Amino acid sequence: DYGPGLRLRFLAGRYDTGGIGLRPNWWVEGAGMDLTVLRRVPTDRDRRFRTPQCQVILGGWVEQQDAGGQDLVGRDYRNLRVADLTLDANWSGLKNDLGASVKKASGLALVCREAEVVRVKVTHSGALGGRAAWQEVFPIMVLSMLDDPSGPAGYGSSVIDIHDCVVEGMIEGPDRALNFPYATGILVGHRDADPVTGPMEVRVHHNEVRGMLNGVAFGGAYVKSAVFEHNRVSGCGGGFNFDTGGNRNVIIRDNEFLDCIGGGNVVVGSNFQIVSNRFQIRYDVTGKFSGWNSALRIRDYTRAFEIRGNRIEVPPGTVARPGAQTAGIRVYGSGIGVEWSRDETSAWHATILRHVIADNLIDPLLVNHAVPAKPGDWMYLQIDGQNFDLSGQAGVGDGVSHEW
Repeated sequence: DYGPGLRLRFLAGRYDTGGIGLRPNWWVEGAGMDLTVLRRVPTDRDRRFRTPQCQVILGGWVEQQDAGGQDLVGRDYRNLRVADLTLDANWSGLKNDLGASVKKASGLALVCREAEVVRVKVTHSGALGGRAAWQEVFPIMVLSMLDDPSGPAGYGSSVIDIHDCVVEGMIEGPDRALNFPYATGILVGHRDADPVTGPMEVRVHHNEVRGMLNGVAFGGAYVKSAVFEHNRVSGCGGGFNFDTGGNRNVIIRDNEFLDCIGGGNVVVGSNFQIVSNRFQIRYDVTGKFSGWNSALRIRDYTRAFEIRGNRIEVPPGTVARPGAQTAGIRVYGSGIGVEWSRDETSAWHATILRHVIADNLIDPLLVNHAVPAKPGDWMYLQIDGQNFDLSGQAGVGDGVSHEW
């Protein structure tokens, strides 16, 4: 049992650390971003055990229950707070010392029931790339449960609040043409909680993610209830990304996604509200982001989205490029706007839950389009008050596709 906890306070200054492992009820605080800097440095333990992933601060990556499913004493990772610090992941320093053994370096990684992360900056995250497992790094990652049966059991309910944080700088690592390193600046995640007995409350707000051209800005996996608001994302490959798990009840509002190649991407989700955001989209000149060029990509098995009141634009002075695929809103895939369920006889039934797209201000250089993945993949939308039932087939329903 870790007892009532600990409040660890750092004065202004620069500190080298081999990693700080949080315990339940621990608070780690500094004198402010850029005033208190914690830098991850290699240790003898890293060299001995060939540590593949290095974090400045981590906690909760332990089993919370015994083999019988009973909670273990002292393993309830609640009441965690990390505040007023800069976390230097020091990828280049770790790589120079540890060589091929280190695959990723990041700032903060927690598995917990309750956490507040406030006024934390993360710099110099990095990844090796080359293999899928070595590509993506998360400078700030707070999870309540993992999508990994071999990992910790996690928690059926959680409260996560991440605000006024900064993630900056291109993710460091080899400049590979394929399988290049990239990042999700702020990641929150959960897995299969009961929405009644195990609610998850997530707020990610008033954060800034900038200059991470090789990655998306923030994302989530298996989120059941989350609000992303008043964040500013600039110079990134994409603004937000929900491409894993069945995310639902997510509100994305009043954010700015500026000078990004893509605004947002959602796959497999329901009941999203994407409202009152500003998207400023630029053309990809690197070739690394083929298919990202749209303010919003709404893809397979999504339903009941409200996309309303967004401003979608290109930077001033942009001219149309022949053959460019940049779009404002792109809806593409299978199972869009419909929910399938089985009755007591195992017969399948479809319930129409249309995406509603309305009152968005979109630059005339950008084309919006909706296209089913293949003939027979019906898509159900409501665009500016008019219903469209797209079949992907000429002469059937509302036809092959729709542009507006």
